[in-house]
Amino acid sequence: MSGDTEIIRRMLSEIEMLLDQLNNDDGEYLLKTFTSDPEYRMHNEESWSELRSRLREVAEVIEYDNRDMVNSHENDGPLGRLHMAGLSGAPLRLKYRVFEKLMAKFRVSGTSLWLGRLLDSSVSFLGSLSMAFPQIEAVKEGAELIGVIKQVRRRSKNSVDKGM
Repeated sequence: MSGDTEIIRRMLSEIEMLLDQLNNDDGEYLLKTFTSDPEYRMHNEESWSELRSRLREVAEVIEYDNRDMVNSHENDGPLGRLHMAGLSGAPLRLKYRVFEKLMAKFRVSGTSLWLGRLLDSSVSFLGSLSMAFPQIEAVKEGAELIGVIKQVRRRSKNSVDKGM
C-alpha cells in the first residue's frame, strides 16, 4: 500500500497545484464575469483556503497512517477505507495514469478542452477519496464548480464564435 499512498499524495499535490492555478485565474480559463467580480474573488479566496487545508489534512493522515500501520488494508483505518474506495492497486494506478496523461496534455496545450478533461479526472479521484475521507467532498464540489465556470466560458466563447 505504500506505493499506493505515494500515488495518492502525488495526485493530491498536483490537484492542489491545479486548483491553486485556477483559483488565481484572471480570466484565462474561467469566465471573466466571475474572476473580475470582487465579491466572487473574496469568497473564492476564503473558500479555497479552507479547501486547501482539507486536502493537506488528508495527505497528512494518509502519510501518518502509512508509516504506522502494517496490513492496513485489512482494517477500518484510513488506508483500509482507501482500499474499500477503490484507491489501491490497479484501479488507483489506472486513475493516476489517466490523470497524468491529461495533465501532460493540458500543460502542453493549455486549452479549455484538456482542462475540462483534467477537472473531470480530478473530480472522479476526489469522489472516490471522499468515500474514505468525507471532508474531501467539499473539495470535489469546489473542483466541480470550477468546471462549471470553465464550461460557461467555453459555451460563451462558442456562442460568440457562432455569432450568437
